[in-house]
Amino acid sequence: MDPTQLTEAEKLEKAQGMLWQLGLKQELWQAYPNTFSGGEQQKVNLARGLVHTGQVLLLDEPTASLDAAARQGLADRLRELKTQGVAMICVLHHPEDMAGLIDETIQLKPTDSRNAVV
Repeated sequence: MDPTQLTEAEKLEKAQGMLWQLGLKQELWQAYPNTFSGGEQQKVNLARGLVHTGQVLLLDEPTASLDAAARQGLADRLRELKTQGVAMICVLHHPEDMAGLIDETIQLKPTDSRNAVV
């Protein structure tokens, strides 16, 4: 999980903190992921990616299947990472989920496929 010299206890604490921040119920922490709902699986996947990051973070629809509390926890973590200088590129259908975090927006619009350049 973490290439630094953290102890196993510190790694566990970081992982649990991220799961808590994203709102995954503690009773599920030891459960098999294949028993999780789509939203619960999304929380685990986000926790894996956000517990330790590099200099650039790529996110594809990170708020998909998340409840309001989890979206807030995600925004809080991304805000922390932004203050640490982590660059982020994020694909969102609902940019309002990340209000206050977005520095620049590029809107993609569908084109007439007959005029598309391949």
